[in-house]
Amino acid sequence: MTASRRSCSAVLAGATANDYDAGYDLATMIDYLRSRVSVPIISGLDFGHEQKTVTLPLGAQASLVHAAGKTCLTLSGHPVMKA
Repeated sequence: MTASRRSCSAVLAGATANDYDAGYDLATMIDYLRSRVSVPIISGLDFGHEQKTVTLPLGAQASLVHAAGKTCLTLSGHPVMKA
């Protein structure tokens, strides 16, 4: 097991334009992952290859809270460009 897998707290999956590929859909893939990992897998977030997306900054500190079917991702400490 790699160091990055040991320290993983969750798996985040973004939005997809077409959730059918290679004979299985996104829900099937997520179910497969859930049966093999012990961390939460949260899908359908507004990042990825869609028109309506947010940018996740590299180098940011993140806090992820998932409770009662709702998820909140808070980012801080990421570099910003001054206008």
